[in-house]
Amino acid sequence: MKITTKKLVLIALFIALGVLLPQVFHLMGAEAGKLFSPIHIPALLAGVLFGPVAGLLTGGFSVLLSALITSMPPFPFAAVMIIEVASYGLFAGIFSRFLSQDIIGTIVSILLAMVLGRVAFALGNWLIMGAKIESIGAWFNAMFITKLPAIALHIILVPLVAVGLRKSLGEKYFN
Repeated sequence: MKITTKKLVLIALFIALGVLLPQVFHLMGAEAGKLFSPIHIPALLAGVLFGPVAGLLTGGFSVLLSALITSMPPFPFAAVMIIEVASYGLFAGIFSRFLSQDIIGTIVSILLAMVLGRVAFALGNWLIMGAKIESIGAWFNAMFITKLPAIALHIILVPLVAVGLRKSLGEKYFN
């Protein structure tokens, strides 16, 4: 991926959104951030719109800067989240290159990225925090069932925003 000045500025904008968006959700209450995982949204969008490298950078730097500026997430958990959110952006970018970039293709890209990002989270949690998975059922419940509000928000919001931006701004920004 050739990173032009325009893309670099747009990636920086998405990183800034990754730091600011969780703060907006936390204004709704402490649990809103956990419930809706807003820091994932800019990483998924950057991956879908700009590709895997942009998604990876957006996800990783959003979490790192958020942890450094706001102490959320706190270290060492931030290191696990860097792996997770960077994975979301990376995989969303990879899958969006092979699937159509319409609503359906974007939804599929995001779903696949969310599954692999959650696997990356589990691996990061094990490597960094020493956490063990008690059972596949417990992991599935923690990563998917309790995260249904976030999953639903991401599946609805990210494709609508991505397709809307592509239509309104044109492909010149996103190739």
